Amino acid sequence: MTTSKISKDELEASSTRSETSIVGDAEVVAKAIYEQECADDPHPEACPRWEDFPDHHAPYLRKARAAMAASGLGERVSRAYSERAAAAVAMARFALMSGYNAGVGRDSNEDWDDEWRVVLYVDTPGGQVSWHISPDDQHFLEGLPNYEGDWDGTFLSRDGSFLKWDQDKTDA
Repeated sequence: MTTSKISKDELEASSTRSETSIVGDAEVVAKAIYEQECADDPHPEACPRWEDFPDHHAPYLRKARAAMAASGLGERVSRAYSERAAAAVAMARFALMSGYNAGVGRDSNEDWDDEWRVVLYVDTPGGQVSWHISPDDQHFLEGLPNYEGDWDGTFLSRDGSFLKWDQDKTDA
C-alpha cells in the first residue's frame, strides 16, 4: 500500500462531533487513512473491511495521531473538551444549588480506558445528561458529590429538553 495523506478538511470534520472522545476522533481519522490506502492499492478489493480487523488498527491510529498533532487538531480538540467539561461542571453545580441530583460516577463499560470511566451526571427536568470527563479535566470535579443513581441509557440523543428547568425551583 502507498502512504497517503489525509486532508485538513477530513481532520477537521472528525472534530465536529461533540460527543466523542479524542480517542474516537483518532479512530475516525485512522479509518479514513486506511480507506484511502486501500483505494490507492492496485487491488482494493483485497483490502478487508476496517471493522473486520480491529487487531490491525494500531499502525493507522499512530498515523492518525501524528497527523492530528501535526495539524494542531489534537490540541484544539483537547481545549474544546476542557471547555465542555468546565461548562458541564458549572451546570452540575447549578443543578445541585437548585435542588436537583448531580454528581460523579464511574462507567462500568470496559470498552473505555479506566481513566476515561469518570462520568459527570446531572438529572434535569428533561432527563439525565452525562459526560465522560478527560483525565486532564477531572480537577474540575473537586467538591462534587458521588452521583446517587444509575445511567439512564440515553446516548447521543439529546434534544435540548434538558435545558428546560423547573421555574419554581430556579426562582427560589
